[in-house]
Order: sequence, then C-alpha cells, then structure tokens
Amino acid sequence: MSLNIQSVVVRLFRSRETYAHLLSLSVFNFIWQGSASFIPTFLRVEKSFTSVEATTAFAGLFAVGIFVTPVAGMLCERWQPLHIVIVATGCGVDGLVTLLLGVSRPVLGAGLVVFAVGLTAVWPVMYVYLMDVLTTETIGSDLGVLRTIYLAVGSLGPAYVGTVATYFGYSVSFASLLACFGLAACTLGWLVRRWIDDAHSVLGWLHQQSPELLLGSFFIIIVWL
Repeated sequence: MSLNIQSVVVRLFRSRETYAHLLSLSVFNFIWQGSASFIPTFLRVEKSFTSVEATTAFAGLFAVGIFVTPVAGMLCERWQPLHIVIVATGCGVDGLVTLLLGVSRPVLGAGLVVFAVGLTAVWPVMYVYLMDVLTTETIGSDLGVLRTIYLAVGSLGPAYVGTVATYFGYSVSFASLLACFGLAACTLGWLVRRWIDDAHSVLGWLHQQSPELLLGSFFIIIVWL
C-alpha cells in the first residue's frame, strides 16, 4: 500500500476525537520534554541540590519509567485505558505540586517518583487506546502521522520552560506546567464523556433488541472494567 500523507491526514482528522487524542498526546509530551530537560537545573537552583543529587534525581525519572511502563501496559488488560490515563494525570499533578512546595529531600524524592509515574504511565496506555480506535488496515501510517505531530509539539517544551525560567525563575516555569496538565485533563474528560455517550447509545440499542441481551452486556462490561 502506497503512503499518501495527504490522504492519511484527511482520514485522521475527520473526527473531533482525533484532535482530542492528538492534543492530549502533544500536551503530555510537551510537559515531559520541558520538565525532564530542566529537572536537574530546577533542583539545583530552587531546591539547593548538589550536582550529584540532581543528576541522580534525573536518572531516577527514567528508572521509574522502566518499572511503570510495563505495569501500565498490563493494567490496560484489566481496566479501561482512559481511566488509567486520568489517574496518571492526577499523579503527575500531585508530583509536580510536591516538587514545587516540598523542602526536605524525602518529600522531594517522593514528589519526583509520583511525577515520573504520572508521565511515564501515559504512553503505553494511550498507545493501547489508539490501537482500539484507529482503523486496523491503516494503523501504521495513522500512528506515524500522529507521532510526528505530537513529537514536534513536544520539542517546544524545553524552549518554553527555559525561556520562562530565564525571565521569571524555574519555580514559575514549572508551576506553569500545571496549566498544561489542566488542558490535558479537560481533553481526557471530554474523551471519557464521548466514550460514555457511545456506550449509552449501544446499550439503548441493545435494550430495544432484547432485555436479556442488555443484561448480558452489563455483565460483560463489569468483567471488562
């Protein structure tokens, strides 16, 4: 099958759900790229970490990700992916707030772990979710285009964090990322609502067909969740 970028883009962006998926992925990548690039500097300047401590903390982000990523993927086999992403978003917010307000090393270390859990749990879950919503026949090209766009947006994260930090300080720069988390949360909330609306539509159709079929569907949904 020949790759036609224009046809891929037209196909992808026929629905508002695609824009929501892309926005959430772009925001999470923006936060990850921007925060990870300046975590060592933030800890040295704002939290008085030594260079060794800051470097160790930076490495800890990826160490947490090595453990969290496969666990998040396995959880998708038991729970709805969007629910897991929302929980991960909450972890990211809690971790970032702890990093901003924390003073002691243990508190900051805990905040860093929770922050890393939130950001690294997102990716396998979102990929699983996209595998369900994208067309199987064209999933390779569709994912390629989506990945190109959200990586391009995410690459602006370090420039943003660095620029804001230059003029207002690293605490303000990192605190402004909370607005990005808020945008991601709103987008995910909209996707969850769409998923619930679709589920209600299907259940309404099942009820018209057969009450027994509806009860069986409820049982399947409960087991799936």
